[in-house]
Amino acid sequence: MLPSGQVRLVGGPGSHLVAALAAADALVAVPVGTDLLHDGDLVETILLTEGS
Repeated sequence: MLPSGQVRLVGGPGSHLVAALAAADALVAVPVGTDLLHDGDLVETILLTEGS
């Protein structure tokens, strides 16, 4: 999560996403049925702390 409270989403196919997940400091809870998110959309975030 950026200091501004914004998040940068990582997506796409492939196993390279595992590395992005390992470096993540937050997860975004995307509601079921949501096919697309736009810049500025409000989403629930789950902050990850060291040791989680």
